[in-house]
Amino acid sequence: MINTPYQFKSLASRVRGMHGALDADELAKLLGVAKVTILRRAKRGEIPSFRIGTMVRFDPQAISRWLFEQGVQSLSSPKRARNPPRTIQMVAGVLGRP
Repeated sequence: MINTPYQFKSLASRVRGMHGALDADELAKLLGVAKVTILRRAKRGEIPSFRIGTMVRFDPQAISRWLFEQGVQSLSSPKRARNPPRTIQMVAGVLGRP
């Protein structure tokens, strides 16, 4: 085992450790997708979200659970012809993109 002060965490684990609700921009940056994709999926009920007036927000705990639940499915999703980084492939699978 390598002795390092750095701890490797999954995306879901990092999200779970966040405090306060995330907005669509923050979640889009974390997942590496467009803000419009996040908002569209939230509107369809495909990503756990809630509204405060006209603003859409995302609970880090709910997003973490959702990522864990979707993670196994994303590993079996088909890959694109070109090879984007594995994290992008997994998130794309979670969001249902090829």
